[in-house]
Amino acid sequence: MGMPRWPQMDESKRCRAHKPDGSQCGRARSVGSTVCASHGASAPQVKAAAARRIQEQKATEIARRGVAGLDLSAYSDPVAALEHAVGLTHAMALRLAGLVEAIPDGQLVWRSDKSGEHVRGEVVAAMKALDSLRAASVDALRLGLESRRAGVLESTADMLLRAFDAGLTASGAGVEGRAKAREVFRQNLKVVPGEPA
Repeated sequence: MGMPRWPQMDESKRCRAHKPDGSQCGRARSVGSTVCASHGASAPQVKAAAARRIQEQKATEIARRGVAGLDLSAYSDPVAALEHAVGLTHAMALRLAGLVEAIPDGQLVWRSDKSGEHVRGEVVAAMKALDSLRAASVDALRLGLESRRAGVLESTADMLLRAFDAGLTASGAGVEGRAKAREVFRQNLKVVPGEPA
């Protein structure tokens, strides 16, 4: 009675609805839905939402393959990671926008019935990607990403100057020669002023 219909079933595929006794339904959910047919997956609006979710997942997967090859583990610096996230989100938004642009205008709404118009999954995925891009960009602005990047550039310039000085000292260059070399080095080093990271 309280046992699921398929005891070995993957929980992620199980219907989320609950029976009158409070126990969770033991049936498998319908594809793209969170419930089984007995708990509403056969309703037109649930079928429409499930179809949209499936389209959205497919479109997102196509876009993800289009920007594959980017190694996220290469970014241990939070500033670099946020820059990468903004870049990746931007690439995904552009890719999804390209998929939507390829759909003829007359096919952007794939179904219209008494529950309303149903926009294609590709359109929904593109809208979500743009929203994610907006959120990542707002985060970058809120955290002062540009000034942090400039601070990293300044600290890198200082480190390079110290290394350059050490090399000059080790080479036996005189005080006057080192001063001139340091001046030329600084003139050729382009640093964007900003706060330290």
